[in-house]
Amino acid sequence: MAKTQGQTKNKLTGKTKPAAMPLEQFLHRRRIRRIVVTIGLILVVSALILADRNGLLLYRGTDYDRYHEKTFAVARIVDGDTLHIQTPDGHKRTTVVRLWGVDTPEIAKRNNGQLVRPAEPFADQARQFTVDLCQGKQVRVYLEKHNQRGKYGRLLAHVRLPDKTWLNERLLEAGLASADRRFSHSRYDHYQQLQREAKQAKQGMWR
Repeated sequence: MAKTQGQTKNKLTGKTKPAAMPLEQFLHRRRIRRIVVTIGLILVVSALILADRNGLLLYRGTDYDRYHEKTFAVARIVDGDTLHIQTPDGHKRTTVVRLWGVDTPEIAKRNNGQLVRPAEPFADQARQFTVDLCQGKQVRVYLEKHNQRGKYGRLLAHVRLPDKTWLNERLLEAGLASADRRFSHSRYDHYQQLQREAKQAKQGMWR
């Protein structure tokens, strides 16, 4: 039986076996495999990092690493000083942000359709003010290093609007929020001054 190309005959058994691959060809194929494996690993690692940074996996950095000076779309407005940004927070689909240093009137609270607590004066105006400024828009979040979460687990932040103004300040200037005296932060004195100016100008709830 004639030998086919790439085969050799074993002298002891009389059986044919594949011819040994030339060394240069073997090394070339090994280099190709290594390149393919390396590229595959790079793509997988890059995809995992991207997913992690977007909250699709467990993010192991701090809140400061993840949110500070980052831009997010506003998904929903709860009230004048509380909003949801479009990025997961643990098992939650969005992250709840509570504005640093300001306190707006409480909106009405309902339980199973029943009114539990009526809205405070100017609560609806404060909420609508925040809706008009940032609902569905891209905002930039700034945190304080000493404290990033409130007692209900909400992210505490100063929020910069697309026009480069600050939501916290705009609410104070419009007289739709009071400067919160309970907790210290880097803009404490400035927010107190904005409240005094809004009172003097009889803005919003200071009329």
